[in-house]
Amino acid sequence: MPSFNTRNAATPTTDGYKKLLAASAKPAVLNEVRVYNNGSGTDYIQVHDAATTPTALTTMKAQFAVAAGGYAIVAFEGGLPCYNGIQIFGSSADDAVTAIAADDLHISTSIA
Repeated sequence: MPSFNTRNAATPTTDGYKKLLAASAKPAVLNEVRVYNNGSGTDYIQVHDAATTPTALTTMKAQFAVAAGGYAIVAFEGGLPCYNGIQIFGSSADDAVTAIAADDLHISTSIA
């Protein structure tokens, strides 16, 4: 079960806002995801076990919400194994793979 630590934080100083992070195109273990939402609404961050951009919820292994202006750190105790690759996807819906409209997410990961 992922642990959640959501808090207010300053805007990251590095660039690289996006809708999707292709964290790995091969099997890997995801230890942690850090996301800042620069947008005006809540975005749903989906972790997919996929080598390419996800198109269905069948590859989703985890999901968490990040409010507008919010920052979240999600750590997977023992790691989250992904056998096809790791795609971190920003969705506007919690029940579908629906890309957010703008590049509003700053995403970083820790992968083994």
